[in-house]
Amino acid sequence: MIATIALFATSLAFAAVGDFNEDGTVALDDAQAVIMSAVGLGMAFPPGSTTFVAGNTNGSDAIDPGDAVLILLLLSGEIDAFAGAGSNWNELTWEVGTWG
Repeated sequence: MIATIALFATSLAFAAVGDFNEDGTVALDDAQAVIMSAVGLGMAFPPGSTTFVAGNTNGSDAIDPGDAVLILLLLSGEIDAFAGAGSNWNELTWEVGTWG
């Protein structure tokens, strides 16, 4: 129950910030749900961490499945930073803060 409440609160926070897709809509897809689940279960943004910014080179802030994989790798500690991804990863660019 607590995890469900945390996930719902997290989803509201994401919606408030605005995850805009290329067509200007604010929508939640499966990849975004994965990230919000991680946040809601306390797997993301540990105390003392800084936020990271993920964006596609076309200016969209939409999180797609490729973004989700990279974000989960960052959160798991498998990689520390990611920059200059190629077209296989939807040409992502990353700015990653220092994790606490």
